[in-house]
Amino acid sequence: MRRSAPFLLLAASIGCSTDAALAPLASARGALPSAALLPAAAYSLRTVFPLNIGYSSRALDVNDRNQVVGYVSTHAFLADSIGNVTLPGKQPGRYQANAINMRDEVVGRREDVGGTMYPLVWSSPSSQPKELRVAGEAHDINDYGEAVGEFSGPFRPLAFFWD
Repeated sequence: MRRSAPFLLLAASIGCSTDAALAPLASARGALPSAALLPAAAYSLRTVFPLNIGYSSRALDVNDRNQVVGYVSTHAFLADSIGNVTLPGKQPGRYQANAINMRDEVVGRREDVGGTMYPLVWSSPSSQPKELRVAGEAHDINDYGEAVGEFSGPFRPLAFFWD
């Protein structure tokens, strides 16, 4: 049942009914029972940022305390039940938060004005991020503060473990 959430989000994001969003799948596979795919009582949608701010936003991770991280425009954010917090960054560029752990540590990336990305770790929502000075991106962080991601190797991306 949990796999049905993307269908619900797709329908909401393109502004159509869930039946209209599923119509291409139904014609390709035969009839799809909407009730089995979209248990309406099990899901609700709410925006992290107001819809009228004029910028696109994307939520990329949520922890067990319902803290959400992602980005809006060029800024990384952390949002919780109290409100939205823009994560600090003093270097020029676009910031993105990719994951958060239970200790409020956040990982992500900074893309500089030339398009090169650098992995980041914020040790708290109010701290300046630590930047790994190799091109790449941090994708996830566990509750011990150990991050994983990729950096640009000589011929292809290479996985890293950062503790």
